[in-house]
Amino acid sequence: MPNHESISKNISITLYEAYKTYNKRLSSLFSKEGYGEITANSCQYLHMVSVLNQYENSATITGLSNRLGVKKSSVIQMVNNLLKSGYLTKKNKDADRRGFALELTEKGLEILRHEEVFSNNFLNYFCDTLSPEEMQALESIAKKISAKIHKETI
Repeated sequence: MPNHESISKNISITLYEAYKTYNKRLSSLFSKEGYGEITANSCQYLHMVSVLNQYENSATITGLSNRLGVKKSSVIQMVNNLLKSGYLTKKNKDADRRGFALELTEKGLEILRHEEVFSNNFLNYFCDTLSPEEMQALESIAKKISAKIHKETI
């Protein structure tokens, strides 16, 4: 019987391979759809702008940096590229115009729609091999992991 360490290693390798495959295929989809400047990584920024605007009423450089765990300088670089490419827009949030919030443009929203369809299809592709019982077990495990992650990030 495999030990805890080898099971953990196998899970880690599997999750990493799934993550790499997801990112590669999503980036390829964007390229095929005519959004060659968008990658899975830049899509994460667009998604987080949407989340911050929905739940915190404002997406800022600092908010993106904190939520994504990325240095502000990296966030600024990515945001500038997304602004220049027309996926994001700036909106002044202070009367003195020093502060600004980020919002998705229609082009940015279109990327998120593509990503949502892709994500559903990607997950369904792998879950098709599981029995209903295995799906229930996977859902239960995913909820446990998510709850622990959420508890530790608050």
